Amino acid sequence: MIAGPDVAWVREWRRPDGGGCFRLGREGQKLIADWEGCGTLRASPTGDDVEVTPRADLTPTDADKWSRGPVRALLRHLEGRPTLHASAVAIDDRAMLFLGDSGAGKSTMAAFCCLKGGASLLADDLAEIEVVDGNLRVNPTDDGHWLRDDTAIALGRPRRCDAAKERVAAPRASPEPVRLAAIVALTFAEVERPTVSPVRGEEAFAVLNAGYVRFIVDDAQVHLRDLEIMSMIAAAVPVVRLARSRSLAAVELTVAAVRDIHHAGLGGR
Repeated sequence: MIAGPDVAWVREWRRPDGGGCFRLGREGQKLIADWEGCGTLRASPTGDDVEVTPRADLTPTDADKWSRGPVRALLRHLEGRPTLHASAVAIDDRAMLFLGDSGAGKSTMAAFCCLKGGASLLADDLAEIEVVDGNLRVNPTDDGHWLRDDTAIALGRPRRCDAAKERVAAPRASPEPVRLAAIVALTFAEVERPTVSPVRGEEAFAVLNAGYVRFIVDDAQVHLRDLEIMSMIAAAVPVVRLARSRSLAAVELTVAAVRDIHHAGLGGR
């Protein structure tokens, strides 16, 4: 990891599969974020003094993905602009956003919606939300899906297996922001068919809180601001939980369930 001796680390996250570590801290007056295997971001709390240092061995493709994704998301947090660890697609000009734990299938869900369900891709991993004329909109940030080999094969791609994930171009990518209509929390369950249930109150807040991207994690005023933003999002759009089988053979049923959410009116207010 790239960091100086005067860093006070505030919080650390390690991937359960051993795939790396992410840390947030402070270095004097500056905030610091460090991604094992990628690089380091240093910034003033106002975001007007930013230093991005990728690892020397990071490929240009990975460096671009890193800077346009997680680095941009943390800088947005300094501006009070929400970003969620989520994928998002546009169906009939309304955005459906998929949240879930690591490994919950967010990218897979977006890919099948686009490649099998006629949706347009908005975001593969990090969904940017903006408030425009009193409506919540999702920015278009990706034009491709990053998928595991088994998922890519299920979508008809040839076997590669030379990397943890491969990029699959989206057949359609939205060229402009799309109004957010629903937030779908993805979970796996032993069910024959996908099941949909509404999420309200504290549970809806917990869903958003788990996916909310933060740079500053040790300031009460920033916590309060983030709580207000999450409360606004939960009040503006419905949140539902979608439980489905782990089998890729059942993903098309899940795509149909997403369209049912959309057509039933849960996808907008």
